[in-house]
Amino acid sequence: MIKKEFHSDIEFVLQASPVLGCYSGPGACGVSVLCDS
Repeated sequence: MIKKEFHSDIEFVLQASPVLGCYSGPGACGVSVLCDS
């Protein structure tokens, strides 16, 4: 459950910070990274 809550928190952060829109995906445990798109 901790992972799920963490993932949810990350999604909230991503929504709050579009700059961190680069989402590594579930393969990276829902870790967001800065991208120079």
